[in-house]
Amino acid sequence: MKVEIIRMPKMTIEEFAEENGLELVITERKNGVFNARFKHTGWGGPPYSMAQSFGPERSTIQNAVAAYAETISGVDLRKDGGATIRVPSLTVAGFYE
Repeated sequence: MKVEIIRMPKMTIEEFAEENGLELVITERKNGVFNARFKHTGWGGPPYSMAQSFGPERSTIQNAVAAYAETISGVDLRKDGGATIRVPSLTVAGFYE
C-alpha cells in the first residue's frame, strides 16, 4: 500500500500576519477577558462574521492570542474586499519575546 502524508504548513502568528499584511487587534472587555483578531478579516460567505478568539481562558493577552491562533488554524480567512487566505497551523511561540 502506498501512503502519502500531506502535512499542514506551520508558522508563527507573527510570520503569518507579516506575510499577509494583517494587523492583530487585542481588545479587553469590561469583565477582564481579552479577545484577539486580525483587523479587516472574517470567515464564511457574505455577510461574514468576524473571526476572533474563543475559549474559556482568555484572562491574559497571551491566552487570547493562543486561543485565536488555535481557532483560525486550518481555515480560510476572508479579507475585506473578498480575498481569501488559507491559514496554516499557527503557533504563538516567541510572541512576547
